Amino acid sequence: MKKLRSLILLLLCALSLTACVGEGCALPRRRDLLFLKKHPIAPFDTAQTGRMANTMNGNRCLAVGDRLYTLELGDDQRSCLMAYRLEEGRVSRPLLLAENCAPRWLCEHEGVLYYVNDSNGGCIEKLDTGSLERQVLVALPCSYLQIKDERLYYRGERGWLCSVSLSGEDRQVVMDKSCCYPYFLGDLLIYQSESEGEILKLRYSGEGKVREIALTEAPAYAPTVIGDRLYYTSRGQVYSMGLDGLEAARCESPAATAAAEYITEGGQWYARGITEGYGISQWLCSLPDGSAEELKGSGYIYCDYLGEELRVDSHYFADSRLRGFVISGPEGELCEYLYGRISNLD
Repeated sequence: MKKLRSLILLLLCALSLTACVGEGCALPRRRDLLFLKKHPIAPFDTAQTGRMANTMNGNRCLAVGDRLYTLELGDDQRSCLMAYRLEEGRVSRPLLLAENCAPRWLCEHEGVLYYVNDSNGGCIEKLDTGSLERQVLVALPCSYLQIKDERLYYRGERGWLCSVSLSGEDRQVVMDKSCCYPYFLGDLLIYQSESEGEILKLRYSGEGKVREIALTEAPAYAPTVIGDRLYYTSRGQVYSMGLDGLEAARCESPAATAAAEYITEGGQWYARGITEGYGISQWLCSLPDGSAEELKGSGYIYCDYLGEELRVDSHYFADSRLRGFVISGPEGELCEYLYGRISNLD
């Protein structure tokens, strides 16, 4: 596998950790620490971290083999689901898969795409990439869609965590309380408990019993595992903790009023986050010294896909319409899409 040159990680940082001070740090109880020791979370490799980071950021794009599936704008400026063929840093001309489709939380299983369609009320749809047959599976607003053990898991009505089969049948309620950022870590589920002050919790439902462990005392967002540590943001700062619940720490990074992304290139860490205006003003910060450079321009900039050899950075207008995206390949190749035009088509 080629050496990973750039890795975008949501709301996390891996350098210059200091002692945790004040609210936001992880404080599991002693008996919970003993439970985690008996039910350890395995460290994540790069691919696992990428999948978790993509889920936390909405997963608007998805790369599967030599195909890239992504949101795009059609001639009438309406959202479409498109497919490109990737080869040596170049892309083919796009293939239209579905109109009136703004996909988020894209997943793929055996040639079928599953996603939440923001252009159709946030319902869950599936699309066969061969026949282009399209079907609504869950006709209600949903989010945080994932595939696990041949089932779709999602945040549905009232914010509850639910699951259905890949055909949309056999609906089950996994957790009957409102949650955000749900993600399975082996036998454990991490989530933000909205009814308990938006703190992070771990939930274990094996061996015929349910056990929940509080990880933070303050609101925490977008948890992502890198290696053997869990990273999250709380009140504008980045924190981390060991997967055993110990060694809580705060990263030295500038405060951000909303979501942030952390990028590594050539061993140097940078932070990009949304400050005042929620996307109108953003900064690029070199860690660990904290020096910041403001990014000019309007709209939102997101990493829409993160893979071991590919990433897609997208720029959105302030009204959430796609402005363009840049595809970065394993050897630094760039392919830019802007206003319906691609720069290096085959």
